[in-house]
Amino acid sequence: MRLDQVVYSVDGWLSAERFLGAGTRTYSKYADITDISSAFHPQHGNTSFRVPSFRVPAALGRLRTNGIASELPGYYHDGERLLLPVHPDALACADLVGREELLECEPGPDFEVIPLANARTVFVVAIDGVDIRPHQLKLHYPRRISRFTRRLREPMIELELWVADELAALGTPFLAEVCGGIFGSGGDAWGFIVREAPPLAAGRYTVPLFALYGGDIRAPQDPTLLEQLVEVGSETAETFIAERIVAPMIRLWVRAAVSAGCLLEPHGQNTLVSFTADARDIEVRYRDCGVYIDPVIRRRLGLNRPLPPMNVIGSDLRAPAAGIRSLTYDSFMGHHALDYLAELARKRFGADPDVLHEAARIVYASAVEGFPEPLLPDTVYYYDDAAPPERWRLKDTGIRPHWR
Repeated sequence: MRLDQVVYSVDGWLSAERFLGAGTRTYSKYADITDISSAFHPQHGNTSFRVPSFRVPAALGRLRTNGIASELPGYYHDGERLLLPVHPDALACADLVGREELLECEPGPDFEVIPLANARTVFVVAIDGVDIRPHQLKLHYPRRISRFTRRLREPMIELELWVADELAALGTPFLAEVCGGIFGSGGDAWGFIVREAPPLAAGRYTVPLFALYGGDIRAPQDPTLLEQLVEVGSETAETFIAERIVAPMIRLWVRAAVSAGCLLEPHGQNTLVSFTADARDIEVRYRDCGVYIDPVIRRRLGLNRPLPPMNVIGSDLRAPAAGIRSLTYDSFMGHHALDYLAELARKRFGADPDVLHEAARIVYASAVEGFPEPLLPDTVYYYDDAAPPERWRLKDTGIRPHWR
């Protein structure tokens, strides 16, 4: 994708989400697994597709919100009934929990959506043929994408709304989850989450981080976005990556961790880069509040808000806090994203990865200054591939971290 040929910022964002991921999913043996029908596949499917919905009575469904003001919840509840969109592949699953009861509900309008990189998260552009305020919609998807089956149960919905409140209170640059719908009751209740769209102002582009270093599957001869931004800017590739990308990512992760005990997962899909065409104004943002919570940090800070029902270290998570922190920082951010940026810069510009690593160490040391104990372990933790994907566990890889 060539930036000088993108007329509308929304087109640039959607093209980046869908087509600029070539070569970016080699970080694990599970990374490129997407069990989805071809019509709904982000890279190979239709330009858009329709998601059916159901009008669910109060006895079966409810809408959850948080403290973030938004008009979006109004699309999903009419005051009496929940409007529940369901991914076509999920609806086709014979073992979808509550499927018989769902099909007895009154059909609602179709949602016109465009698939995003995650496949089960879509971009909503119209409901019942009427244009609405565009936004992202994360759907229950009881099929496998990458390492896990992507069910979206009630505890996860509550977690994401809770974390969104925490990040908003910190002033974090992120796309906020503002509501979630829940169908059914008990441990298998499932639903959806509504998330704000990225800034799509004229003259400004927003793309997932992987789109900076990923190839275009439609035009593999095109230079990557990183190459195009370095070319039009006034900085070297090393300076651009270190100061415009790596430093704000590190500061964002550390601030959320040490100020709220929220361990963000800033890999290539969850990290967003917003920039002007001349590369002078660049911002790093975050999306997806389905993160881990460190209650020890929160207690130290005197934060006594009741914790969410899942992803709490020491509660439903038995892995050590240091290992979970390393998973999110060293593996998700470092190995899954920044290593790709560094390698592309080495190949295309002759940049020295060690220079980028040293710059990251300086930023990290400054960001954690004053924290009373080591925030991260001496070595990198990652998933143990010997464990079944749905029953994950961590292992100490013994590898020294590069990005701190």
